[in-house]
Amino acid sequence: MSQLQIPLGFRFLPTKEEIFCDYLKPIINGDPIPSGVLKAHHIYGANREPWNIFDQDWPESFWVLTKLKKKSKSRIERTAGDGCWLQQFAKEVKNKDDGEVTGYDKYFTYTSKKNKKSNGQWIMHEFSLKDQEAVGLSDLVICEIKNKDAAV
Repeated sequence: MSQLQIPLGFRFLPTKEEIFCDYLKPIINGDPIPSGVLKAHHIYGANREPWNIFDQDWPESFWVLTKLKKKSKSRIERTAGDGCWLQQFAKEVKNKDDGEVTGYDKYFTYTSKKNKKSNGQWIMHEFSLKDQEAVGLSDLVICEIKNKDAAV
């Protein structure tokens, strides 16, 4: 994955509300991806183990905009290389002002069939809008991916 041109010392630490309101909604509505902080990237499919896409020694999170791969109308295919991203839990994200659900923060760990020592080492938060599918919005989500064992 090519390196983003981020200024030295910059840390991308958006709140969940900012992820939904300032990034995901505008992108789904056709606005350009903000340069320097998010990169559109496929994370599912053949040869898509996280260590083949991202620098496994990088201690910071990788932020990507990706399209969900549908297995069927209601199921998502989360196979990546020789393993898959397994959902551990999901949380509703509510708007601070009115308490309405804005979207979902789903937490995954990567599990490999061949490289068992890496199981659970890679973690991912997947951010999706509420009713995204029901209202015919795209299958785009924002993912924060991190190697939790990378040296800080």
